[in-house]
Amino acid sequence: MSKVKSEHGRLEHTLEYLKSQQGEFEGLMEQLENSLPPNMGLGGGSLGGVEPERETLYALAESVDTELQGMAEDLKDIIRHINEANRSIDQQDPVSHYIV
Repeated sequence: MSKVKSEHGRLEHTLEYLKSQQGEFEGLMEQLENSLPPNMGLGGGSLGGVEPERETLYALAESVDTELQGMAEDLKDIIRHINEANRSIDQQDPVSHYIV
């Protein structure tokens, strides 16, 4: 039971971290989009003709996106693990009703 609680706490911490990273990422992307000329977007994977700083920022945004996707997969694995651990708990045991 303590292992499940520990995993749950770790999961909540990871979710909060992901939320903060996603917020930062969205803020950076918004700043980048606002700094581009109106006829130029972020689609297509290339910012051809734009200053190197913007290309570097776009590459960084792609890197953050890839990292967030990896973290999302890790979270799915943790959730599966917690769900499997909860399945093995005897539902007739009164102590199991206190597991969050």
